[in-house]
Amino acid sequence: MLDVKITGYVVPVAEQPQASLTPVISVVNLADEGAVITGLIRIYRESTGLLTYSSELAVTQLAHHSTASIAALTPFDPGAPADDDYFIKADITATSYLPGPPTHDSLGAWYFDIKPVPMGPLPATHHTTHENGGMDPVDLTGMTGLTGMTGLTGTPQTPATHATTHEPGGSDPISLSTCRSVGEASNATPTPDADTTDLYYLSALGVDATFGAPTGIPVDGQKLIVRILDDATPRNLAWNAGAGGYIAHGATLPVITTASKYLYVGLIYNETLDLWCCVAVSEEA
Repeated sequence: MLDVKITGYVVPVAEQPQASLTPVISVVNLADEGAVITGLIRIYRESTGLLTYSSELAVTQLAHHSTASIAALTPFDPGAPADDDYFIKADITATSYLPGPPTHDSLGAWYFDIKPVPMGPLPATHHTTHENGGMDPVDLTGMTGLTGMTGLTGTPQTPATHATTHEPGGSDPISLSTCRSVGEASNATPTPDADTTDLYYLSALGVDATFGAPTGIPVDGQKLIVRILDDATPRNLAWNAGAGGYIAHGATLPVITTASKYLYVGLIYNETLDLWCCVAVSEEA
């Protein structure tokens, strides 16, 4: 069973200089199975309560009993005024490599200040709602004691030998530090390439779409995530069920989008069936 949690914010810190920054969160996977992590970061100006920034997190593959620092895809530029309070919220979805429903976790309402440069000696005065009684946030980079980990920057141990069924072809597992992301704004016949793609996305789908069977030569157990965002209008979806196509296998293939909501579809290739099995579907809340 998945057990993936956000453990804290790496960036921003309690007192930030007036400059562009890229939010980063720390995530831990305490389960005995790997997961694909997706999510969203939002920043609000405290004085108005208005949303000033929103960005997806970089899609990350997280092995069991491991941690990762996951960054937003776009930087946050606070702009004017130069001295103001903000608060940040993060939401993630963890999709297992194995059949089963995704899980969700949130971490929100953590306050930080934007100060003009120079800031002066640290720590400066903090918002009274800052964690740790108004002091600097807890340093997450040196945490120890979690089973199988050396800290938030630690990596899981790699076994010396692998089963012959490990991909690819019994060699070392595929690196979890990168994700081959390929996509486009809109396409009536979107067709991922299994040879080059781990994440295939449509960022502004403007037509009804029928997904073609992925091209390339997939290997048994290969994973593929499809992410869909429409153009603020619900769009019908269909999935090629022929050889090399798609089949529901623990989760139902979605047939329509929800306006302006991110939709994620988790797929695993079954060589025996010669089909991409849908094992997880998740939609933005």
